[in-house]
Amino acid sequence: ERIDWLIAGGLEVVVLDAALAMGAGALRARRYRKRDCEISLGDAIAAALAASRSQPLATSDPHLADAALAEGIRVLALPDSRGRRPRAGRVGP
Repeated sequence: ERIDWLIAGGLEVVVLDAALAMGAGALRARRYRKRDCEISLGDAIAAALAASRSQPLATSDPHLADAALAEGIRVLALPDSRGRRPRAGRVGP
């Protein structure tokens, strides 16, 4: 299939278990704002997975980066199609 080449390149397919799903839903409920912070459930799942593994979240989406940082998740800022990057780093002590 088309995903095979991604897996061959190192992509890990992760099972969405109940704990990860609940964490993602809670994150989205806390951070989603229609006009200010539009993050999808898929975005929230990616952020929750990064948090559960104590890994940075790689994204070019500024809304997702802001939500992740507000949750204390490190962000690896990637350039978007225009070369702009969201803010990166870690919030907190």
